[in-house]
Amino acid sequence: MTRSSAIEARPVGLAAPGGGPAYWVRFWSVLLLVDLAIQYLLGMYVNLFVALPASWSWPAMMGMMAAAGVGALMLHMMNGYLLGLLAVVSLPLAVMSRRADLVVWSTAGLLGIVLAGVSGLEFMFTGFTVNAWSFLMASGALLALVSYLVVATLSWSERSSSQVPAPSPGL
Repeated sequence: MTRSSAIEARPVGLAAPGGGPAYWVRFWSVLLLVDLAIQYLLGMYVNLFVALPASWSWPAMMGMMAAAGVGALMLHMMNGYLLGLLAVVSLPLAVMSRRADLVVWSTAGLLGIVLAGVSGLEFMFTGFTVNAWSFLMASGALLALVSYLVVATLSWSERSSSQVPAPSPGL
């Protein structure tokens, strides 16, 4: 086997487990998809089974947490912060992959999570009565879900036309 064929026969770093940024982009995007599914189920549980007060204040928030079922709302909120953290970690990995498609879709996913989080807080601050905030929260979550699904799918391909080519080894 010649030196050049040995180089060509090695697995491409982007496809090998732990071998490159696209692998880690795929790993984090799948992790985000799983957490987005958990977030969706928590949100549906809160929406369907938790009686939320029409008005509340910050001091009453601690008492509200002790109420039956409202702990699910707090879990939903904390998981939202976790989603934001995961999205912030995944974006630099997409940038390191040097693939414009992964960067664009990862950015869209992060923006969807931010939209969902801000809208969810606004929904809570308005006493859970302004349904437009709830709609925006759901729309942001859908944007994030679709974006990270696209990221996971695109990161399976080893190369993309938008990837900056690596320098060829001198022989």
